[in-house]
Amino acid sequence: MNDETKKNLDETKLNSFMDKIFNDLSGSYATLLCIIGDRLDLFKKLEKYGPTTSQVFAKKSNINERYAKEWLYGLTCAKYLEYNPDDHTFTLPQEHAQLLTKEGGPVFVAGMYQSMFAEVKNLEKLLDVFENGKGISIEDYDKNEFEGMERMTSSWFENLLVQEWISSIPGLNNKLKKGIKVADIGCGRGKAIIKLAKTFPNSKFYGYDIHKESIEGAKLNAKREGLFDNDNVFFKILDITKEGLPENEYDLITTFDVIHDMAQPYNALEIIRKSLKDDGTYLLLEINTKDKLEDNIGPFGTLFYGWSIMYCMTVSLGDGGEGLGTAGLPESKVKEYCTRAGFKYIKKIDLDNPFNSLYEIKKGN
Repeated sequence: MNDETKKNLDETKLNSFMDKIFNDLSGSYATLLCIIGDRLDLFKKLEKYGPTTSQVFAKKSNINERYAKEWLYGLTCAKYLEYNPDDHTFTLPQEHAQLLTKEGGPVFVAGMYQSMFAEVKNLEKLLDVFENGKGISIEDYDKNEFEGMERMTSSWFENLLVQEWISSIPGLNNKLKKGIKVADIGCGRGKAIIKLAKTFPNSKFYGYDIHKESIEGAKLNAKREGLFDNDNVFFKILDITKEGLPENEYDLITTFDVIHDMAQPYNALEIIRKSLKDDGTYLLLEINTKDKLEDNIGPFGTLFYGWSIMYCMTVSLGDGGEGLGTAGLPESKVKEYCTRAGFKYIKKIDLDNPFNSLYEIKKGN
């Protein structure tokens, strides 16, 4: 750096950005340690055995003590764990455990670590598509991507789907109790369908997804819950933009953070509208983003755009699609796409949710 460059630099700004860089790098390594901890169930074991020394923890967890110590030290420095210097013990605080070990709990997030584990495996392919502009096929992501999504979204479906989302639509709860026909497009491993089917046994539920392994997982999940014995849950591998859906068939259609992933989102919305009964409801959940980049700046925006590159935009492009991306459907775009698809009633539901936005959509006025 020459003297002229030094003279023109704002050293306060430079040092502030240097601090940010190292904070972000620190967070990246903390996340990698969390991926290891989630993969090996170390958080759950620490919750069970703690407060504990690294030696005892390693022995009970059946891992190497040298690695255990480094993992415990690293996450203590990151303030994920608490350390008592008097007896050299480590503890996972109960407040932190809510996010890291409580599967299906209202604030559980550790499923994202499993998805990220799958995504980093595709980094070499991602470097190639940055240059050629193509994409990565959904089939090129291993099972950890979809199992991780299942674990993360299970928290939403267990704690919000019936209690908040369904209840926010006038009359929908009563219709489901009496018995209606429901389709979940992009159902993944079926957790939304399973929750609804257990809550509303008089209704029939159909889950569709383009991903074979996810549908197989959905069938296994439903079987574990005994739902196939009730004959009200059905799962099928289906790309609705290529194979369509029967018209005027469903009383309720749902998509939960799916439309932005699709290769042909507008075509999918057209098919969904045609498949709804005239008095039916389309429940659309999308990522809570804003039109202007400056309004998305912050941790959630960083998360959404990173996720878009690592999966959402990239799998859409990998199928020759539009590549909307994770942040590609703010409220204005939802209304634009749905109006173009022929929907006449589009209402955003008032939710206190920084992650998702919910829309009640109908064919008519």
